[in-house]
Amino acid sequence: MFVVFQFLVYFRCLLRTILDKGAFLVSAVSNLKKEAFFQKLEI
Repeated sequence: MFVVFQFLVYFRCLLRTILDKGAFLVSAVSNLKKEAFFQKLEI
């Protein structure tokens, strides 16, 4: 039972890390798209 609890805690931390990295990637990609869009407007 204790092993299952440890696994759940580890899994939750892992999931949070993945979600944080995913959110960071999404914001980075959207920023790149915005910059490319504005560069197109400038040209």
